[in-house]
Amino acid sequence: MCFFRRQWMETIVLHTTICFLLFIACFLSNEAFAQDNRPFIKDIDQFNYANLLYEQGYHSVATREFGKVIRDYPLSALKPDAHFRMAESYMKAGLSKEGVSQFKQFLKNFPNSTLVDDIRAALKKDMLNMQVNPHLKQPELSPPKLSKVESLRAVQVSVFEGRNYKEVAWEFDALKASGVNTVIVRVFHNKGDRFYPFATPYSDEGVYFSTRHVPVVTDMLGRVIEIAHEREMKIFAWMTTKYADYGMGERYDTACKGYDVSSRSIVRCKGLDLFSEDAVRHLEWLYNDLADYDIDGVLFQDDLILKHTEGFGRHAEILYKKNNRSV
Repeated sequence: MCFFRRQWMETIVLHTTICFLLFIACFLSNEAFAQDNRPFIKDIDQFNYANLLYEQGYHSVATREFGKVIRDYPLSALKPDAHFRMAESYMKAGLSKEGVSQFKQFLKNFPNSTLVDDIRAALKKDMLNMQVNPHLKQPELSPPKLSKVESLRAVQVSVFEGRNYKEVAWEFDALKASGVNTVIVRVFHNKGDRFYPFATPYSDEGVYFSTRHVPVVTDMLGRVIEIAHEREMKIFAWMTTKYADYGMGERYDTACKGYDVSSRSIVRCKGLDLFSEDAVRHLEWLYNDLADYDIDGVLFQDDLILKHTEGFGRHAEILYKKNNRSV
């Protein structure tokens, strides 16, 4: 389970579909992706990430990430820029030998580049410096200046004991007094879970925030966020993924399908079929509604998995055949 900060919420939601498919596909066939081994992110995404590391001063790490553009996208138009940046990153990281080697390789790979003259001039200058003082050590680079980040001291709350919001506020006061600065609040409700004592339930399953895509037990998240922020505390929403099939119990097409070993047949299993576009779209809408709240992050429940006997529905079969056209 991972924490995500507020500013990345929209990105997390938009990429849910891709994450689901990549995570689960390994249970079906390694061959499916072997025939189409292109990375799931675009070359411009990888280049921008590497460039961000470079600009923030993480030059040694940037060399590796620029190298991935060259390795994973051999036909990319960004390949010359990535190679040049990689060489620069080596130089900035104090690894002049590697940097010079990469610049020389650049001249061989891209002789028609507009950067050729500049590189040759720079190489000549570096060579002269080395001849004058071959034992000259590379200057030690100071680490990039980072803004002070507050440490995370969090508690995960399954159920508040307060019978009303005033008593819930007292619980937050006690947590803050003990040094806690972040509260992770459960915003989903499965059948059989304990209800929050201060909440009037309108459904026996669903979520604790406003949405029109699943049943709402009661909308309490907004008020709890206010209580936390009034005390300068952060709120993370603890939310389900695969098991968030609330209100979709009758839809067999979006339900998880598994292989029953004893009967040797395909049967319905718990949660959503993560290969179904409708099921993934359902989660996107749900998380979009959650992101409308002023939360500081999300804790994903550990249900974003498929067991070895799950994921055998019609949608998975279609994707498998699409990636294995010879079958």
